[in-house]
Amino acid sequence: MSGVCARGGRLAMLAVLVMTLAGCSVLRSSERTLSSMTYPPRVESLMGEQFAEEIEQEYPVVHDDVADAWLTRMGERLVDYSPSTSQQFRFQFVDSPDVNAFAIPGGYCYVNIGLVLFAENEAQVAAVVGHEINHVTRRHGILSLQRARGIQTAGDLFATQVTSGAAQQAARATANAGGYLAMRKFGREDEHEADYYGVRAMYGAGYDPREAVRFFEKLHGLQGGNTPSFLERMMATHPATQERVDRLEGLVAELDLTVPLTVNSPEFRTVQQRLRAKLTARTN
Repeated sequence: MSGVCARGGRLAMLAVLVMTLAGCSVLRSSERTLSSMTYPPRVESLMGEQFAEEIEQEYPVVHDDVADAWLTRMGERLVDYSPSTSQQFRFQFVDSPDVNAFAIPGGYCYVNIGLVLFAENEAQVAAVVGHEINHVTRRHGILSLQRARGIQTAGDLFATQVTSGAAQQAARATANAGGYLAMRKFGREDEHEADYYGVRAMYGAGYDPREAVRFFEKLHGLQGGNTPSFLERMMATHPATQERVDRLEGLVAELDLTVPLTVNSPEFRTVQQRLRAKLTARTN
C-alpha cells in the first residue's frame, strides 16, 4: 500500500509540473526539476555511454599524446570553473576538417581538428569548449530530449521509473531519442546559458574572454550566401549572429579585464602542427 501511495505522490508531483510547463511561459526551474526526476544523473551517464558508442562509429576519434594531454588539461580547467555536475568529462579530437565541437550528456566532449586549425589562438578554442561543457552542466541535451519526446511521453517514462533500473531506463530513452542529434537541438535560452557560463569558465580558468567575441565575430564575418561549406555545421549549432556577438560583448564587459589573462601558448602552435599533420596524412 505504501508503494502505491508513494507512486501516487510522485505522479501527483509530476502532474503539477506538467501543468506548470504547459503554460505560455515555461519556467526553467520547473523544467529542470522534471528532468532531474525523469532522467537522473545515473541515467544521463548511461545514455551518454550509449550515444558515445554511436558517435565514435560515425566520427573517427584521433589520438595524439601531446594534443590529447593539452585538450584534457584545458577541458578540466574549464570544468573547474563551470557549474558543478556529477558527470565525468572526457575530451577527444575528431578527425574532421569542419569547424565544430559538441558535447553530449554524460560529459563526452568532441573537438574537431578543423576547429583547432581555424582558431587564431588557444583562448578561442577554450571559448568553444567552455560553451560545450556548459551545455552538459546545465543539462541542455537532457532538456532537449525531454522537449522532443513531449510532456506526455516524459510522464509515461517517469511513471514506470519506479520499477525500472537505470540501465533499462537509459536504453529506452536512447532508443526513442532518434539519435544523439535530438539532444543537440538547443533552444535560445539554452544557447544564452551556455554562452554565459562558457565565458565565465574561460575567464575563471585564466583565458581572455574577449577572444570569445573575436572568434564569433570572425564567424559572423564569414556568414552569408558564400559561407564555406566547412563552416556550415558550426553555424548550425553556434549561430554567429550580430545579436550573439553583442551579447557576448556585454558578458565580457562585466568582467575585470585588468588581471593577467592568457590568449595563447607555445604549446598551442605545437598542437596545431601535430593535428594538421594528422589531417593531411588522412587526406593525402
